Amino acid sequence: MTQVEQFFERYGPRYRLWVTLTVMLGLVALGMSITIVNVAIPYIKGAFGMSDSQVQWLSTGFLASTTVSLLVAPWLVAAVGQRATFVGLLLAFIAASILGGLGQGMAALVAARIVQGGMTGLIRPVAMQALFAAYPPEGRGMATAMYGMCLGLPLTLATVIGGWLVEHFTWRYVFFVTLPICAAAIVMGLFFLPTREHKGPRPPFDWAGVVLLFVAVFSMLAALSNGQRWGWYDPRCPS
Repeated sequence: MTQVEQFFERYGPRYRLWVTLTVMLGLVALGMSITIVNVAIPYIKGAFGMSDSQVQWLSTGFLASTTVSLLVAPWLVAAVGQRATFVGLLLAFIAASILGGLGQGMAALVAARIVQGGMTGLIRPVAMQALFAAYPPEGRGMATAMYGMCLGLPLTLATVIGGWLVEHFTWRYVFFVTLPICAAAIVMGLFFLPTREHKGPRPPFDWAGVVLLFVAVFSMLAALSNGQRWGWYDPRCPS
Protein backbone atom coordinates (compact mmCIF):
# COMPACT_ATOMS: atom_id res chain seq x y z
CA MET A 1 0.00 0.00 0.00
CA THR A 2 1.40 3.36 -0.99
CA GLN A 3 1.56 6.30 1.40
CA VAL A 4 -1.12 8.14 -0.56
CA GLU A 5 -3.48 5.18 -0.08
CA GLN A 6 -2.66 5.21 3.63
CA PHE A 7 -3.53 8.91 3.77
CA PHE A 8 -6.88 8.19 2.12
CA GLU A 9 -7.57 5.50 4.72
CA ARG A 10 -6.75 7.95 7.51
CA TYR A 11 -8.54 11.07 6.24
CA GLY A 12 -11.08 9.65 3.79
CA PRO A 13 -12.12 11.56 0.66
CA ARG A 14 -11.25 14.83 2.39
CA TYR A 15 -7.58 14.01 1.92
CA ARG A 16 -7.85 15.14 -1.70
CA LEU A 17 -9.05 18.56 -0.49
CA TRP A 18 -6.20 18.85 2.00
CA VAL A 19 -3.58 18.07 -0.64
CA THR A 20 -5.15 20.58 -3.01
CA LEU A 21 -5.10 23.33 -0.37
CA THR A 22 -1.51 22.49 0.55
CA VAL A 23 -0.11 22.81 -2.95
CA MET A 24 -2.34 25.81 -3.75
CA LEU A 25 -0.89 27.72 -0.82
CA GLY A 26 2.63 26.97 -1.98
CA LEU A 27 1.93 27.83 -5.61
CA VAL A 28 0.22 31.11 -4.74
CA ALA A 29 2.91 32.20 -2.27
CA LEU A 30 5.82 31.47 -4.58
CA GLY A 31 3.94 32.51 -7.72
CA MET A 32 3.49 36.00 -6.31
CA SER A 33 7.26 36.39 -6.17
CA ILE A 34 7.40 36.36 -9.99
CA THR A 35 5.96 39.86 -10.35
CA ILE A 36 5.62 41.43 -6.92
CA VAL A 37 9.25 42.55 -6.81
CA ASN A 38 8.93 44.06 -10.29
CA VAL A 39 6.37 46.50 -8.90
CA ALA A 40 8.96 47.70 -6.39
CA ILE A 41 11.87 48.04 -8.85
CA PRO A 42 11.62 51.87 -9.17
CA TYR A 43 11.79 52.16 -5.38
CA ILE A 44 14.71 49.69 -5.16
CA LYS A 45 16.59 51.67 -7.81
CA GLY A 46 16.08 54.85 -5.82
CA ALA A 47 17.08 53.25 -2.51
CA PHE A 48 20.40 51.91 -3.78
CA GLY A 49 21.10 54.21 -6.72
CA MET A 50 21.04 51.35 -9.22
CA SER A 51 21.17 51.87 -12.95
CA ASP A 52 18.76 50.19 -15.36
CA SER A 53 21.43 47.66 -16.35
CA GLN A 54 22.08 46.74 -12.73
CA VAL A 55 18.47 46.34 -11.69
CA GLN A 56 17.86 44.13 -14.74
CA TRP A 57 19.77 41.35 -12.97
CA LEU A 58 16.92 41.01 -10.48
CA SER A 59 14.74 39.64 -13.28
CA THR A 60 17.45 37.86 -15.26
CA GLY A 61 18.73 35.87 -12.29
CA PHE A 62 15.19 34.94 -11.24
CA LEU A 63 14.20 33.68 -14.69
CA ALA A 64 17.40 31.69 -15.24
CA SER A 65 17.12 30.02 -11.86
CA THR A 66 13.44 29.19 -12.41
CA THR A 67 14.15 27.56 -15.76
CA VAL A 68 17.00 25.36 -14.54
CA SER A 69 15.34 24.28 -11.30
CA LEU A 70 12.36 22.82 -13.17
CA LEU A 71 14.64 20.00 -14.31
CA VAL A 72 15.99 19.31 -10.81
CA ALA A 73 12.60 18.62 -9.19
CA PRO A 74 12.23 14.97 -10.33
CA TRP A 75 15.63 14.08 -8.88
CA LEU A 76 14.87 15.80 -5.57
CA VAL A 77 11.56 13.99 -5.14
CA ALA A 78 13.22 10.65 -5.93
CA ALA A 79 16.14 11.37 -3.61
CA VAL A 80 14.46 12.86 -0.52
CA GLY A 81 10.73 12.48 -1.09
CA GLN A 82 7.85 14.76 -1.90
CA ARG A 83 7.34 16.07 1.64
CA ALA A 84 11.00 16.95 2.24
CA THR A 85 11.25 18.61 -1.18
CA PHE A 86 8.12 20.71 -0.66
CA VAL A 87 8.99 21.77 2.88
CA GLY A 88 12.66 22.33 2.07
CA LEU A 89 12.02 24.57 -0.91
CA LEU A 90 9.56 26.66 1.11
CA LEU A 91 12.10 27.07 3.91
CA ALA A 92 14.74 28.13 1.38
CA PHE A 93 12.26 30.58 -0.12
CA ILE A 94 11.57 32.08 3.30
CA ALA A 95 15.30 32.49 3.94
CA ALA A 96 15.77 34.17 0.55
CA SER A 97 12.82 36.48 1.18
CA ILE A 98 14.29 37.57 4.51
CA LEU A 99 17.65 38.16 2.80
CA GLY A 100 15.99 40.28 0.13
CA GLY A 101 13.82 42.22 2.55
CA LEU A 102 16.74 43.05 4.83
CA GLY A 103 19.36 43.35 2.08
CA GLN A 104 21.51 46.45 2.01
CA GLY A 105 22.91 46.19 -1.50
CA MET A 106 22.54 44.86 -4.99
CA ALA A 107 24.42 41.60 -4.32
CA ALA A 108 22.03 40.55 -1.54
CA LEU A 109 18.95 41.35 -3.63
CA VAL A 110 20.21 39.49 -6.70
CA ALA A 111 21.17 36.47 -4.59
CA ALA A 112 17.73 36.50 -2.97
CA ARG A 113 16.00 36.64 -6.34
CA ILE A 114 18.09 33.77 -7.73
CA VAL A 115 17.12 31.55 -4.78
CA GLN A 116 13.49 32.65 -5.00
CA GLY A 117 13.47 31.82 -8.70
CA GLY A 118 14.90 28.38 -8.08
CA MET A 119 12.30 27.56 -5.47
CA THR A 120 9.49 28.91 -7.66
CA GLY A 121 10.61 26.61 -10.46
CA LEU A 122 10.91 23.61 -8.15
CA ILE A 123 7.44 23.87 -6.66
CA ARG A 124 5.60 23.59 -9.97
CA PRO A 125 6.40 19.96 -10.87
CA VAL A 126 6.24 18.95 -7.20
CA ALA A 127 2.73 20.42 -6.90
CA MET A 128 1.59 18.76 -10.12
CA GLN A 129 2.92 15.39 -8.95
CA ALA A 130 1.11 15.73 -5.60
CA LEU A 131 -2.18 16.56 -7.31
CA PHE A 132 -1.94 13.72 -9.81
CA ALA A 133 -1.19 11.26 -7.00
CA ALA A 134 -4.30 12.36 -5.08
CA TYR A 135 -6.75 12.55 -8.00
CA PRO A 136 -7.99 9.59 -10.05
CA PRO A 137 -7.47 9.71 -13.84
CA GLU A 138 -11.00 11.00 -14.44
CA GLY A 139 -10.43 13.86 -11.98
CA ARG A 140 -7.07 15.05 -13.26
CA GLY A 141 -8.66 17.49 -15.67
CA MET A 142 -10.04 19.40 -12.69
CA ALA A 143 -6.70 19.09 -10.91
CA THR A 144 -4.92 20.57 -13.92
CA ALA A 145 -7.44 23.43 -14.09
CA MET A 146 -6.86 24.29 -10.42
CA TYR A 147 -3.12 24.05 -10.99
CA GLY A 148 -3.37 26.51 -13.88
CA MET A 149 -5.50 28.85 -11.78
CA CYS A 150 -2.82 28.84 -9.09
CA LEU A 151 -0.24 29.87 -11.69
CA GLY A 152 -2.27 32.79 -13.03
CA LEU A 153 -3.97 34.11 -9.89
CA PRO A 154 -0.73 35.10 -8.06
CA LEU A 155 0.34 37.33 -10.95
CA THR A 156 -2.78 39.48 -10.54
CA LEU A 157 -2.63 39.45 -6.75
CA ALA A 158 1.05 40.39 -6.75
CA THR A 159 0.51 43.48 -8.89
CA VAL A 160 -2.29 44.81 -6.70
CA ILE A 161 -0.76 43.90 -3.33
CA GLY A 162 2.73 44.97 -4.34
CA GLY A 163 1.52 48.37 -5.51
CA TRP A 164 -0.39 48.91 -2.27
CA LEU A 165 2.61 47.94 -0.14
CA VAL A 166 5.12 50.21 -1.84
CA GLU A 167 2.68 53.11 -1.78
CA HIS A 168 1.68 52.86 1.89
CA PHE A 169 4.72 51.21 3.50
CA THR A 170 8.09 50.38 1.95
CA TRP A 171 9.41 48.23 -0.91
CA ARG A 172 10.92 45.80 1.61
CA TYR A 173 7.46 44.46 2.45
CA VAL A 174 7.13 42.88 -1.01
CA PHE A 175 9.65 40.28 0.18
CA PHE A 176 7.81 39.61 3.44
CA VAL A 177 4.13 39.56 2.46
CA THR A 178 4.04 35.89 1.38
CA LEU A 179 5.87 34.49 4.41
CA PRO A 180 2.71 33.67 6.44
CA ILE A 181 1.33 31.76 3.45
CA CYS A 182 4.61 29.84 3.16
CA ALA A 183 4.48 28.97 6.85
CA ALA A 184 0.93 27.63 6.52
CA ALA A 185 1.94 25.57 3.47
CA ILE A 186 4.89 24.08 5.39
CA VAL A 187 2.67 22.95 8.26
CA MET A 188 0.15 21.39 5.88
CA GLY A 189 2.92 19.75 3.86
CA LEU A 190 4.24 18.04 6.97
CA PHE A 191 0.82 16.51 7.57
CA PHE A 192 -0.48 15.71 4.09
CA LEU A 193 2.42 14.99 1.72
CA PRO A 194 4.16 11.59 1.56
CA THR A 195 7.77 10.96 2.44
CA ARG A 196 10.21 9.08 0.19
CA GLU A 197 8.63 5.85 -0.99
CA HIS A 198 11.75 3.94 -1.99
CA LYS A 199 14.39 3.24 0.65
CA GLY A 200 17.16 2.19 -1.72
CA PRO A 201 20.18 4.23 -2.80
CA ARG A 202 19.50 7.73 -4.05
CA PRO A 203 19.87 8.34 -7.79
CA PRO A 204 23.05 10.14 -8.92
CA PHE A 205 22.88 13.84 -9.64
CA ASP A 206 24.49 15.55 -12.63
CA TRP A 207 26.01 18.59 -10.93
CA ALA A 208 28.11 19.56 -13.94
CA GLY A 209 25.09 19.45 -16.24
CA VAL A 210 23.00 21.67 -13.97
CA VAL A 211 25.79 24.23 -13.56
CA LEU A 212 26.45 24.35 -17.30
CA LEU A 213 22.73 24.66 -18.02
CA PHE A 214 22.37 27.53 -15.53
CA VAL A 215 25.33 29.36 -17.07
CA ALA A 216 23.94 28.85 -20.58
CA VAL A 217 20.42 30.03 -19.70
CA PHE A 218 21.73 32.94 -17.62
CA SER A 219 24.03 34.03 -20.46
CA MET A 220 21.27 33.83 -23.05
CA LEU A 221 18.84 35.84 -20.91
CA ALA A 222 21.55 38.42 -20.15
CA ALA A 223 22.31 38.81 -23.87
CA LEU A 224 18.65 39.16 -24.84
CA SER A 225 18.04 41.66 -22.03
CA ASN A 226 21.12 43.80 -22.70
CA GLY A 227 21.88 43.22 -26.38
CA GLN A 228 20.36 46.49 -27.52
CA ARG A 229 22.50 48.42 -25.06
CA TRP A 230 25.70 46.38 -25.53
CA GLY A 231 25.34 46.00 -29.28
CA TRP A 232 24.30 42.72 -30.88
CA TYR A 233 27.84 42.04 -32.17
CA ASP A 234 29.40 42.55 -28.76
CA PRO A 235 31.35 39.45 -27.56
CA ARG A 236 29.05 39.24 -24.53
CA CYS A 237 26.10 38.39 -26.81
CA PRO A 238 26.05 34.81 -28.14
CA SER A 239 26.09 34.63 -31.90
